[in-house]
Amino acid sequence: MIFSKRAKVDIDVKLFGTPIEKSSCERFLGVLVDDGLTWSSHIKALSSKLSRNSGIMFKLKGIVPESVLKILYNSFIQSHINYCSSVWGLRSKNSVEVLFRAQKKAVRAMEKRFNNCFYNKETGELPCHTKEIFERNKVLTVHNLIAKNCLTMMQRVYIGLYPQPIKNMFAISLQNSRSRNPNFFDVPLNRLKTVDQAISYIGPKFYNFIVNKINKEISECLFKQPLMHNKFHDTFKKYAKSFLLDIQAAGDKSWDNSNFPIYSI
Repeated sequence: MIFSKRAKVDIDVKLFGTPIEKSSCERFLGVLVDDGLTWSSHIKALSSKLSRNSGIMFKLKGIVPESVLKILYNSFIQSHINYCSSVWGLRSKNSVEVLFRAQKKAVRAMEKRFNNCFYNKETGELPCHTKEIFERNKVLTVHNLIAKNCLTMMQRVYIGLYPQPIKNMFAISLQNSRSRNPNFFDVPLNRLKTVDQAISYIGPKFYNFIVNKINKEISECLFKQPLMHNKFHDTFKKYAKSFLLDIQAAGDKSWDNSNFPIYSI
């Protein structure tokens, strides 16, 4: 596999006289990596898996209790979205819409109450809105799950829970942390558009933006010398999820770009 954004060039590579077949996409640690690092192959495969698992949940909707449906959602849907989402998920909002559609199908199947789940061709009736279902069950959308995982990754870097090679990807800011709007990380200079979708750029920028908005309590928690790193990390995850749920539920029953803060920084 040759990683390049340029026009594809055929290169004849042989190992002991045996030609090595060129590949445009391969699976590595459960993630489909393509030669352009667009992650489109992984997102497409993941959307198919989520739609398939949503169908299983619909078949069980009238059979098992609602508590079991919620367990199935966490197992069949959320676990797959969570896996390595800080790698493949930092794309444009449009690129993950196919995952959001599949997630909404599963969320409609998560509650046993009647929900209009499909478009009616005869009457033109649209499927029910899902925003209230996400809010009732305190479930983050795929966009905000990616945002939460990005924030928790940066928090682990900030308090020193990651190995040094990963920490070296980021620069902790030397700015006075007691200032009104402190920068916790230095945001690297960005000259290429493709860098906009890298964790090394989005991570520091989004972390600085969100942590200053969450509330005073979590900020004070960050400024302390962490004696119990895992405890501080768990506290941060709780506040980050709560903050994102509040933003996600804001507005009327339809989805709006303001419900997904990772695309507004």
